[in-house]
Amino acid sequence: MAGNWTERRVVVTGLGVVSPLGSELSTFWDHLVAGECGVDKITSFDASQFDTQIAGQVKDFNPAPAFPSPKAEAEWASHSDPRAVESRRSPVRRHR
Repeated sequence: MAGNWTERRVVVTGLGVVSPLGSELSTFWDHLVAGECGVDKITSFDASQFDTQIAGQVKDFNPAPAFPSPKAEAEWASHSDPRAVESRRSPVRRHR
């Protein structure tokens, strides 16, 4: 085991994402490196009764094909994992 944090190594074998910037890795990455913000006016429900009416909503994610129950938070996290496995087969694009 490494003696200190500078000697540690990490290997990323895949990436998966469900985010306000996109739920496909390439879409998310393109929006991220373009400096776009995923925060916008809330559209999924009437937020007029709340002080804050903006949020980072995931707008392009449909959990229905992969998950039979509507437990969104757990589904978003679970949905990222298979995409991470799939992405390890793709060439890595580096941004500098």
